[in-house]
Amino acid sequence: MSPDEETKLKELEIFSDSLTDVVVKLEDSDRHQELAGISALYIAVQQQLPGFLLTAYQEWLHRKDGLSVFSKWLQKQLVYHMDIKEVKETTKKNVEDNTKSKKHKHEKGAVHDVTIEPMPKCAVCHEPHQETSCKNWCETSIVNTVDGKS
Repeated sequence: MSPDEETKLKELEIFSDSLTDVVVKLEDSDRHQELAGISALYIAVQQQLPGFLLTAYQEWLHRKDGLSVFSKWLQKQLVYHMDIKEVKETTKKNVEDNTKSKKHKHEKGAVHDVTIEPMPKCAVCHEPHQETSCKNWCETSIVNTVDGKS
């Protein structure tokens, strides 16, 4: 996650916490008219939201509307985004650790020992390749090859 995205996520978290506090205070003071339906406060709060989240909220919204529902939805979105951030950071760390581990193993010579089998010598020209890839073998007649002549 880029530093800019991380800053935006932190600002969104602060915004969500403030909104939750406002909703609790409105509920405690029985000001339900501000929480239900489309109030001036609700519109003002939505205008502070980044466009992609507002679009996602409108797609999610079915029957209920209002500041209280919006606040709960925003909290869930924030949790999702923080989970995504954590997964990305964990994945990035795992990739870096794997890369360092492979590099360290390679430097220590802990790479698999690979035994290279010697290439068989061609029976036709005695070069280090198989008969089927030999130019001379391809040019030799079938009769000469069967008879053992080259």
